[in-house]
Amino acid sequence: MIAMSPKLDLDPKTTRRLLLVIPDVRIGAALAAAVQAFASVDFVGTASEAVESAASGPPAVVTVDVGVPDMRCAHLLRALLARSPRCRLVVLADGPEIEGLRARFRQWSSGCSTSNACRASSVSPSAPLSTS
Repeated sequence: MIAMSPKLDLDPKTTRRLLLVIPDVRIGAALAAAVQAFASVDFVGTASEAVESAASGPPAVVTVDVGVPDMRCAHLLRALLARSPRCRLVVLADGPEIEGLRARFRQWSSGCSTSNACRASSVSPSAPLSTS
């Protein structure tokens, strides 16, 4: 199951950098190869590497496997949005994990009224995630 922020656009003219946070090397490498024509791709396997990568330059799109090993996915998403509030999110999840993320996004909405990051973000933490 894939959950993503609204209006995901991989137009090579507007998408400058894609950050893939995928612990499985085979899946991550395949995704990186599939999208490298659209963006500069930074493929990492851990949350700490993702935060470090985002610090070196804001990604336009972040794809995160919910099973990232060294941090809860919701905490990673929040850290990435704090650094890059305009990035689009694609979350790879299976089963009940996606419901947990939806609940976490709803919790964040209560703090967004005073948060500059939430106001500036094109991905509202309170917006429902679409699934396919």
